[in-house]
Amino acid sequence: MKKNYFNRKSTIAILSMFIMLLSFAPKANAQSFSQDFEDFTTLTDWWVTNNSDNAGLVGWFRGMPTSFPAQAGSDSSYVACNYQSDSSTTVAGTISNWLFTPNRIFNNGDVITFYTRTMLGGTYPDRLQVRLSTNGTSMNVGATSATVGDFTTLLQDINPTLITTGYPTTWTLYTITISGLAGPTSGRVAFRYYVTNAGGAGLNSWYIGIDTYSYTSNTSTSDATVSNVYTLGTIARPYGNPHQVSANITNTGTAALTNKVVTLNVTGANTFTNTQTISSLAVGASTVVTFAGYTSNNSGTNTVTVSVPADAIATGNSIAVTQTVNTSSYNYAYGATATSGVGFNGNTGDIAAKFNTSSATTISSVNVNNFAAGHSCNLKIWDATGAGGTPGSILYTSSNFTTIAGITPITVSPAVSVNGGFFVGLTQVDTFNMEIAYQDEIPVRSGVFFGQAPTGSGTWFDLSPGADFKIMIEPVFGCSAPNAPGAVSGTASVCQGSTNTYSVSAVSGATSYTWT
Repeated sequence: MKKNYFNRKSTIAILSMFIMLLSFAPKANAQSFSQDFEDFTTLTDWWVTNNSDNAGLVGWFRGMPTSFPAQAGSDSSYVACNYQSDSSTTVAGTISNWLFTPNRIFNNGDVITFYTRTMLGGTYPDRLQVRLSTNGTSMNVGATSATVGDFTTLLQDINPTLITTGYPTTWTLYTITISGLAGPTSGRVAFRYYVTNAGGAGLNSWYIGIDTYSYTSNTSTSDATVSNVYTLGTIARPYGNPHQVSANITNTGTAALTNKVVTLNVTGANTFTNTQTISSLAVGASTVVTFAGYTSNNSGTNTVTVSVPADAIATGNSIAVTQTVNTSSYNYAYGATATSGVGFNGNTGDIAAKFNTSSATTISSVNVNNFAAGHSCNLKIWDATGAGGTPGSILYTSSNFTTIAGITPITVSPAVSVNGGFFVGLTQVDTFNMEIAYQDEIPVRSGVFFGQAPTGSGTWFDLSPGADFKIMIEPVFGCSAPNAPGAVSGTASVCQGSTNTYSVSAVSGATSYTWT
């Protein structure tokens, strides 16, 4: 059995911090970069997966200077992996522990360099593979120690025969040049600590480090990605007319974008097309494009598609969402499936969504959606007179109710009149997360979803940027009498055989007229 020369508890703590940092990393940009592992808080789009036979808590972690110092920088500024990737101390297994580098657009001639080494005097052979996936942001490596999933291209195999002298014991530079691609290709490079007959009971696997990783792009690529489409999943006519759709566009290429055309196409119950042009967008930057408004005169289903022209990478060039057109309600949700629930821990608070009507109506009820049952809440409606477009005066507060998992219709009595902007949301009246249902929206649109804690504090914060979800709440409008038409204009005398024209002034909200 191998000697445990690590402080296992501190190793696990270091590893946990590494995983936490990786798990919340944002999307990477396709350009040259280097990583010296000096500051793990700056790691972006690095991920880990341990597919070892007896996968334990120890995976990839910050370097241990007592084993050997870093190739450059402070002594612990490298990433390491060891035999404890397999947790068994009685049965040897196969270690397959993956470290994924950021997603990039690869081209033939791109160059990858890194340093690696093992411990001097070690008697347990180590092995490291470097593999390439050409399937976009995928991190699919299958489910077992033998599988590689999308990472089918082997770029480098250090000590494949597992001999004691086969892995360098001093920091050694390795250089890989990408080749064999049909054209610009989105993918990832991954390091795989891959050792058979390994772990605490095995004859192989000890400790390796990786430092000073560098990726140098060989060419510039032009690539735009439609990151998200911002519209309503359910919209009421005529109150939502005209409706403006926005979209988040990101430059995921390696060259600045100029005069990039973005197209909105609405099909189905209603049709509309509009284009906007982004004059310039730097590498890695994002911008929100807002299209001209369109009118939905027909109830039914719209398909709302935002697209950019074909470019270096075919994926990410369009997003289509389904929009329901009715006469009675609004909802930001696309479909009925929630991602999870959100609320406040240790405090009361409010979460609200902003809506807008183009004409006067009344809110007669609200469909409240919660991800879990048993929370104490009430419904509130605010006007939109708060500072900076935040919720202002409270127009309605319901009685407290206990949530169910799913939709709770809350009657608004008396009905609340609205005309223009207003907010609808939930108040968490205790200090336990109310779990209002939400869907992921990455990145979340700004100026729409707000929160405050404690409830009634008046200090509202925009969920954008950072809190990437949209709440699922649906105001329902009441029925009201139609506006009366004006007097009929035309001659009062009708002669036999003559033709006369009669008219009335346009009636607000009317889409058709019948004469009797």
